Amino acid sequence: ADGGEGGGGGEESAAEWSARVTVLAGPEGLRVHSCKLARSPFAAPEEVDSPLGAFAVGQRVEVMQEDEGYEGAWFVAEVLELQKEAVRVMYPAFAAEEGSDAKLEDTVQLRRLRPMPPPPAPAFSGSLSAGAPLEMLFEDGWWQAVLTASETAEDGKAVLVVQTVYHNQTHRIAPGEVRPCLLWHWRCDRWERAWTLGALDTHYAMLLDDEDRRVHGMDVREKKALELQARRAAKQEEVEGKRRLKEEEKEARRRAKEAEERARREAREAAEEERKRKRDDDAADRQRQKAEAQAQAWRAALARKGLRVGAQVEAPLPPEAAAAADGCGGEGLGTVGWWYSGTLVEVVDAASVVVAFRLDDEMPAAARNAAAAAGGELRVVLMAELLRPQPPPPPDDFASQLAQGVALELRRDGGWVEVEALEVRGKAAPPPATEPPRGLSAGGRVRIAKPDSDRDGAEGSVEAVSSNGWVTVAFEGEERRNFREGDLRPVLGEGERAAPAAAPAAAP
Repeated sequence: ADGGEGGGGGEESAAEWSARVTVLAGPEGLRVHSCKLARSPFAAPEEVDSPLGAFAVGQRVEVMQEDEGYEGAWFVAEVLELQKEAVRVMYPAFAAEEGSDAKLEDTVQLRRLRPMPPPPAPAFSGSLSAGAPLEMLFEDGWWQAVLTASETAEDGKAVLVVQTVYHNQTHRIAPGEVRPCLLWHWRCDRWERAWTLGALDTHYAMLLDDEDRRVHGMDVREKKALELQARRAAKQEEVEGKRRLKEEEKEARRRAKEAEERARREAREAAEEERKRKRDDDAADRQRQKAEAQAQAWRAALARKGLRVGAQVEAPLPPEAAAAADGCGGEGLGTVGWWYSGTLVEVVDAASVVVAFRLDDEMPAAARNAAAAAGGELRVVLMAELLRPQPPPPPDDFASQLAQGVALELRRDGGWVEVEALEVRGKAAPPPATEPPRGLSAGGRVRIAKPDSDRDGAEGSVEAVSSNGWVTVAFEGEERRNFREGDLRPVLGEGERAAPAAAPAAAP
């Protein structure tokens, strides 16, 4: 008899062989062991067995790796599911993902499984010689290697120097981290040691051959059943495909109908929105036209009273900007009965207008502060009935017409207050026939000569000269104030200063 599969038996010692042989028998009482039967490629399918029955769900097994970098290595796994030629296993040594507690699961071919091998003999490592195949423990797996030398470490412990079969890497390991290369014969459930690397290759080729025969040696009835099942599945798939096609066509028609209805609805909504927008625009246009017509009517009504936008008017100050002297002005009426010069700048409605009052040093302090806070001009909304056009200048013989009981207007606190003449003393002198002071025409430059004003000594341009003796002066920064003619001095140009001085005019 040969000494083992792969021709390894010739290297066994006589003592090992005698330990195996325990019975002597004649040829009539012997036959070839089933695991040694020569397998013909024409063997009947029923003669081909399967190692599937050697495994069960939950069993711990070893799985041979075939991926690059792990060739020939055996790793412990747990059986999760048994299939015909494949087994679902879980590797306790590998995580499914980095940082995850879940373990890696994989489906492997049946030929790559074997039960957990028996432990090595205690003296196994000491019986090894150079060139002997073995399996070394490295990174939770058993890797095929060859012993190259035995050494002694500095601490006196033995060290084995091995070289891996598939990667040609050298490792120095302890004797307790090696085990023999064992071959599992699944037909007879027997373990045999591989004494050479050729035995490993032969055993692996046998496993591939077994798998091929199992896969391609199925029973004819099973093939027919599979073919029938395949035809039924194809027919069912055809029927299911037609059903799905009809449903898809029906769904497509439904969606097309919904899309059409949605398009019509959106078109109706868009048309309605457009009509609503046009109605709103027309209503807004009519409202603007009505408002413009009303504004024109209001402006026309005010124009008939001599009040136009941009015209010089007189009006009382509002209560919050008025501080009339001597208690004049009613409670909550501001300066009713007092008239201050301003400009009509806007018509709000039929009853309200906006008036910009000119800043005047003689105006009440509250009005001056409000005007200063607004940039030098006080703009207020007043009732239109409180306005009046700027009155014309008094006639030349006005002084001769003064008499007791005559209604007059008195210049006071920057405005004109309604009074009554109680007594006329003396006789008024005839008005002098004089022209306005030179340089007090619109556009001329003047200098302020009023010691009690914060503008004393400042220069400005004349904007307007009223007939009642008031002059509007514009300063830098768009500030405007009213001054009496006697508080202003004309600023003469170079040519005017070179001209001969005129004779002094008679005192008025």
